[in-house]
Amino acid sequence: VTLKFSPTEVEECRRVITCDIPNLPDDQDPVARSVNGKALRPLCHFDLPGSDYISAGRRKPDMTGPGGGLDPLDPATKIVEFTSLGTMVQNTMRFHVANPTNISYEFVWDRVEVPSSDATASPFSCLTRRGVMSGGRRYEMAFDFTPTCSKVHESFWVFRVPEHRIDSPFLLGRILSSSFTRLRGQFRPSQASKSLFISDLSWKSL
Repeated sequence: VTLKFSPTEVEECRRVITCDIPNLPDDQDPVARSVNGKALRPLCHFDLPGSDYISAGRRKPDMTGPGGGLDPLDPATKIVEFTSLGTMVQNTMRFHVANPTNISYEFVWDRVEVPSSDATASPFSCLTRRGVMSGGRRYEMAFDFTPTCSKVHESFWVFRVPEHRIDSPFLLGRILSSSFTRLRGQFRPSQASKSLFISDLSWKSL
């Protein structure tokens, strides 16, 4: 017997299911079982695009975690991927966090300081470090990424709701990067007053 529980509201449901058996003797009670179900509603929902950065093995095994070691990341870690077209370019990622409850609460983003020998400043910054999420509303979060070199960058953050003891780990990473390609057009020798078309040029990448 397979039972499916599909609640539409946050509540605790109690039901009794009875098995209808044809030709059951009159002196025998029907088979009945009590079933209970409880529906819960999360305090926050992150509207993020799916990422296989960890599950597909795209993250390099020598990248350190939030504790500074090579231990596996928390399976609950949410991924925010950036695409940067070259260095010294400011890239902004925005996404929404929804509060599906009817209460308001304060949130804060904390950067996890990872022990490292690299003294350069992190290229990641949070534009919405703290705020208040109203019940039944969405809040737009924003992070900036401005790379100074072409290496892979990562930054660990934690989304916290202190009054409800919620800590949700995040990993921000520069996953894809494309550099600008410049082309040089070399004109062929031509007689004076003669026009050349683009097809007459020899193109080379710089």
